[in-house]
Amino acid sequence: MKYRITFLILLSCIFSTSAFALFRRVTQEEALSVVQKCFSGRDVDYFLLEGVSNPGTTMSTPTWTFFVDAEPMKGWEHECYVCKVPSMVNGNTQLSPWNIDIESRSTPPSGNYVPLSVTNRYDSNANIKPVVIKTFSSNDAEATAVAQRTYAIILSGGISMVSNYERYWNDCSFIYQTLVNKYGV
Repeated sequence: MKYRITFLILLSCIFSTSAFALFRRVTQEEALSVVQKCFSGRDVDYFLLEGVSNPGTTMSTPTWTFFVDAEPMKGWEHECYVCKVPSMVNGNTQLSPWNIDIESRSTPPSGNYVPLSVTNRYDSNANIKPVVIKTFSSNDAEATAVAQRTYAIILSGGISMVSNYERYWNDCSFIYQTLVNKYGV
């Protein structure tokens, strides 16, 4: 009986150590650094994308899913990517750009975005409100008549909660001021 227990313990140790040697967990930081290598030298923003499964990918293992906004100063549609990095790899495998699945897109997918490396490109100008100087003259009867029967609906909003930038509100403010101060709407 004593030998049988010793044999089972020995067998358990062999299998558990070989299992640890076969696979290792990839950290979020390691996965992000590999994605960043793919976009080296480019001004892009990185987000962790939560709540997305693996359809459309060649990977069968769980992944780290990143959203890369390749043109963050633009409104949508523009160049962006969804990058999937395996969260488990062979213990001897060095993670590289060759290990990841990159999907080119023109709009971001739905999901929860967690900002990881996002640059403030506006600095202190982000909070500057636009001002349109009043130039509409009520002396032109035809223009006044058109302005009085013209209505506008101005909507503000990003593609998701994370992408609802202040610049969108500033755009709406600018349009409103232009309609009122320049065209008398």
